[in-house]
Amino acid sequence: MSMHWGITVEAEQRRHPFVPAPTGLEGREEELGMAVRALVRTLSDRTPYPHEFNDALVKSTLTHIQFCRNHGLVKEMQEHQVKTLEPVLKRVKMVMEKAGDPELALVGMFDRTACHYQLVKYTEVEPGLRRFPCPFKLVLEQGKRIGQYDMTIEDVHDQWCVPAWKGYASYLGVEIDVTECHGEMVEVRLKQIENVAEPARETVAAR
Repeated sequence: MSMHWGITVEAEQRRHPFVPAPTGLEGREEELGMAVRALVRTLSDRTPYPHEFNDALVKSTLTHIQFCRNHGLVKEMQEHQVKTLEPVLKRVKMVMEKAGDPELALVGMFDRTACHYQLVKYTEVEPGLRRFPCPFKLVLEQGKRIGQYDMTIEDVHDQWCVPAWKGYASYLGVEIDVTECHGEMVEVRLKQIENVAEPARETVAAR
């Protein structure tokens, strides 16, 4: 018997049209409520600047980068970033090799990881391409104003973002191009876009 979100497909087909489809969050309503409350509190915090939903994650990342810069550990930080994600990358690589589709590298690096979608406001998806707004500009500017950070947005991009993404891509056996960043949009593009399988192109286009 087929199952979908914990109920049978047959039961799903018989469901009354005015009954909403299951979300997958059934049984986690209390947790969902706490998450929404935390989000509302964060977005309501406008002192000393209007906080964004990713504020804590951005601050943590910037503090990590600043520490490594202060202690001459930038290269070690870059290597450690990739090494830490190796167990996840290994699974992504297995799926990629089985499917023979380099597009899955971008899916694994950006679409299916909370490390990315909790950090950026949104991601535009095209075959072989991911485009998203830089998440660091606001907090970096505020932190520099009070002496927490002494780096530029270009430093963050060149010393943390680009090495991490290219390190992930190298592990997965693909090459990527990353645009420069001055606090606005960033593009990550597969160099092997001509090898993206047609089914994946159709899947990506439908998102």
